[in-house]
Amino acid sequence: MQPLPISATVPFLLSAALSFGCTTTLPQHLPTPGAPEEGLSPSSGLAYGRFKIDIGTARPVGLRPSTNHAHILWRNEVTGERFSHPLHHSGSFFWNLPGGRYEITDIWMGFNNLSFVKGNSIRFRVVPGRAVYLGTLSYRPQVVDQHGALDILDEFETEQRQLKQRYPTFSKKAPPLKGLMFILPPEEWGSKFLDIILNNQVLEPFLLDTGATHTVITTRTARTLGITDWTLFPSMDFFTSSGTITSPLSQVDSIRVGTHVMQDVEVAIDVDDHLPYGLLGMNFLQHFHVVLDQKGQQAKLIR
Repeated sequence: MQPLPISATVPFLLSAALSFGCTTTLPQHLPTPGAPEEGLSPSSGLAYGRFKIDIGTARPVGLRPSTNHAHILWRNEVTGERFSHPLHHSGSFFWNLPGGRYEITDIWMGFNNLSFVKGNSIRFRVVPGRAVYLGTLSYRPQVVDQHGALDILDEFETEQRQLKQRYPTFSKKAPPLKGLMFILPPEEWGSKFLDIILNNQVLEPFLLDTGATHTVITTRTARTLGITDWTLFPSMDFFTSSGTITSPLSQVDSIRVGTHVMQDVEVAIDVDDHLPYGLLGMNFLQHFHVVLDQKGQQAKLIR
């Protein structure tokens, strides 16, 4: 499985914590235990995926080669609440969390700690009442200046089967969303991103852009939605700060932002990969009054 090009190498700091003369305190707040069908509230959702170590010929200090033992730490981007979760053996995780945006801050592996560089942390979203597949974090030791590399892999079909086996009742209520973990470029911090659900299948961060006449999707998103033969599609010229670009046009069955849903929305496909994320343009936003909450770093749509 090839790493996603948007985040093939995640910047982080690798440090070693010695067992003598060093005390490490981890957050004690754990995700809600129990199966989702037993304890999932209307405001919480299920996030699932996997962490694995591609050991190869080398392994980090403190790891047993027969196991994937790690401890993942993350925080809610709005409330600041911190969470932690230990991983053993298979590396699979199933987190019952309040709906919202989160960022992974550290991954502990034996005596090694991966601390992510500010502005390049791994982010994910949790949707209330839904299961969201976050992808597989694959750590490759001793590459990229000996610090290692962390790839985000798409193993949705395999992990979807695991979800159905573990939580059969919950997985039948609604199909799991594919909302892979992602990295935003440092210069985009502070921009207004909204969590968009396309065709009730894919969860993506889209930049709210009142200067864009059309909603724009990436080629990766298009392929995930089954849109492939865009060379046969009608096209349109778009005027940007970098000049005129020509993009094929397609249509998605639905776009959901929070509780708001619009059907049969025309989208442009960014076939030249100008941006690593989609744009939510005026052909969607014109139907709403947009309120920006600068303090809470949120955008609200009012119909």
